[in-house]
Amino acid sequence: MDTMVLKTQQYLNAMYCGNDGYNVIEENGQTGWTTIYALTRAFQIELGITSTADNFGTTTTRIFKEQYPNGIAQQDSNDTATSRVYAIIQGALWCKGYSTGASGITEHFYGGTVLL
Repeated sequence: MDTMVLKTQQYLNAMYCGNDGYNVIEENGQTGWTTIYALTRAFQIELGITSTADNFGTTTTRIFKEQYPNGIAQQDSNDTATSRVYAIIQGALWCKGYSTGASGITEHFYGGTVLL
């Protein structure tokens, strides 16, 4: 059981439970396709996609490029703005075994998340 994966699963369920297109996942601290699909669907919801899917298709790619034409940039260290997109990135990194430099979901995209 991976504590950071568990925190990711708990965050996803807390933030997206009840959203059309999101399926509640088991909170077991184990990375698997169910968690990866939940991250993908959460990201699509944040992009405003109402017909979510388990994959990153042409619609997701197009809307991402429209909203983030230069990609997702690191926050300045004094920027306190939060974003669920940043949280999803943190969770995805944890599920792939990377550290973000944080002990939980922060909804920030500071250097610890960026410098991988």
